Amino acid sequence: MKLVVLSGCTRGLGLALHNDLAELAGDFLTPLFIGRKLERISKTPAGVYVECDLRKPQLLENICTLIPEGVSEIVFINNAGTISPIAPVHDLACSDIVESYAVNISAPSIISSRLAKYSVERGIPLGIINVTSGAAKRVIEGWSLYCASKSALVMFLDVLAAENSCVDVIHFDPGVMETGMQCTIRQTAPDKMPQVSLFRSFYENGSLKDVRAVSREIIARCGIL
Repeated sequence: MKLVVLSGCTRGLGLALHNDLAELAGDFLTPLFIGRKLERISKTPAGVYVECDLRKPQLLENICTLIPEGVSEIVFINNAGTISPIAPVHDLACSDIVESYAVNISAPSIISSRLAKYSVERGIPLGIINVTSGAAKRVIEGWSLYCASKSALVMFLDVLAAENSCVDVIHFDPGVMETGMQCTIRQTAPDKMPQVSLFRSFYENGSLKDVRAVSREIIARCGIL
């Protein structure tokens, strides 16, 4: 049986992934969903749900105790993330930095490390699909926390894969999608984010991707479809 772990499952791409995985769940696939305010979504009885505020990632230390018996392969889709706050570095509060890194770096690092330990001890493969961004490779003013955390996680996961032959990592950049995050970006003032006009143009030109199409692409990479 394949276990698919998804972080961030109540909005945007995460909700699309949840719905697709819920439809595919059955004897050969069990999804494990990690998110906050899970009452917002329609749950599948075939899934495992973990209510967790990723700003407190230490709560995920024992995540593997929820893995059902009979799992022969694990896939972790790291989708959860926050771009807030969008602001110049000198305007960031200490709490802004701590909370952003908790969600974007600490939470997926803890989940990945716990799943890797579980996989290594049992000799089963672990695939990690890290939903990343072009922000991991280029400077976007106002996005210091998002850029830094996306870049840091790429290196963390690459080291994890280098250390363990049973771990395979794919860094998947979906491009610019129509999500709540994009709405937040478009509403940002230019003094907080000088390149905001570029992102507004994506919306005005109709060039934003549909999250449902992106979800199907990720599901295919999981080897399910």
